[in-house]
Amino acid sequence: MVVASLLSLVPSISRSQAPYEVGNTWTFQGTYQAGVAQIKNPNFEAGTVEWSTGHTSGTSYTFTISTDAYEGSKAGKLTVMNDGYCHISNQESIQILRTGPHILRLYAKVVGSVSHLSIAVWKATAPGDFPTTLVDYISPTTFGPGYQLHELPIYLYSGDYIRLELGIDNNASGTSYVLFDKLELVNPQGPYLLEKEVVRTDPTTFSGYFSDPAFVVEERSHGITDVGWYQVLPGELRLWGIQDGENADFWKISTGLTVAWFPLAVGDQRVTDATTMILGYTVSVRMTAEVVSKEPVNLGFGSLEAYKVHYQLRFWNSELGYDETDSWYYWMVPYLGIIKYQDSETTEVLSSFTVEGGTITHESDADRDGLKDYQELIQYNTDYEDMDTDDDGMADGWEVQYGLNPLGKDASGDKDGDKYTNLQEYRVGTDPTDPASKPRPAMSWLPLLLAD
Repeated sequence: MVVASLLSLVPSISRSQAPYEVGNTWTFQGTYQAGVAQIKNPNFEAGTVEWSTGHTSGTSYTFTISTDAYEGSKAGKLTVMNDGYCHISNQESIQILRTGPHILRLYAKVVGSVSHLSIAVWKATAPGDFPTTLVDYISPTTFGPGYQLHELPIYLYSGDYIRLELGIDNNASGTSYVLFDKLELVNPQGPYLLEKEVVRTDPTTFSGYFSDPAFVVEERSHGITDVGWYQVLPGELRLWGIQDGENADFWKISTGLTVAWFPLAVGDQRVTDATTMILGYTVSVRMTAEVVSKEPVNLGFGSLEAYKVHYQLRFWNSELGYDETDSWYYWMVPYLGIIKYQDSETTEVLSSFTVEGGTITHESDADRDGLKDYQELIQYNTDYEDMDTDDDGMADGWEVQYGLNPLGKDASGDKDGDKYTNLQEYRVGTDPTDPASKPRPAMSWLPLLLAD
């Protein structure tokens, strides 16, 4: 189930904690933790065999644990006794956590008259279902002495359930075997882009739950579009519906989950309990969000102080024995909302945005005062459409640059004590913090000298 990924759709509540506009967009630069192995030598080292036969032809087989390992002390050993083939698969389905290119890696050592191996990935529709869709496979036919590395690059989607299949084809009547070791499915690596956009309002889907139209937000990444339905309240954002872009599953939540609120303070916590329907079953849902700290976040276009919020989302049904909890962090600021996302495998950082009908971006400076619009809205509380918010004759950007107060009239002050006011220094372009940088005194004698 794509849980944390879908909830990363959370957009901004905006400066006034309400208006919310169709057309707002956010782009994130994502990176994967390098080399994260979702599975690695499943139970070989523990000496446990949790693989079962898929199909055989003309042969009998055994699958055991061997001490002839490539790495560590144990490996899986598939033995066939005569001419024919045998395929085995792992008994437990593996749930894919992130969408993107994966690599299945396996070291194999062939002994005997093996004509080819088969290394395949199959997809199932649910955890307990038998896999019916072949994702991809490789069938190496050339083997050297000792262990050799075999790699299968595949593209998988968050929420997929897969099983691995290993096969051997023996072309003689004698006994042959293959040792399998260092088996791992490596999650995606490298950078990727994630785009979010408020695409429309929806007055009907949740009309029985609240009167205002829901805002529909799309999240686009890796060729998949996930969708969330949000209710905007004064100072609060609630998630009411999720559509999984890969399977087109739609989950309507009985009570809107509080996913963001403003103002924030360290120590704040919100807990929301609800239910939803999954595969025809009623499943309990609990969203817990806690503000754990406030810290600077470096973005591609600057740095912002953000609140770090820890999220836990639990789905469970006791009768089915189903209980799943996802955990992640958001870094949030007023007006823009989420500027960073992180879980155990990925980090996504805001790289650009367009809000207020396209008039405010990460680069815009509407009043040309030297401060970006987002800085005025989030950091300084100045008016991004007025270059001199406090009307003291000095531009906001200049006051910020030299440590003056853009919200207080300090034109008559003398910050560096050089007997020239801040306003005088602003007008001639000198540094109001450096006594050596000051306006030149007026030369009242110069007209008399020139008249001689």
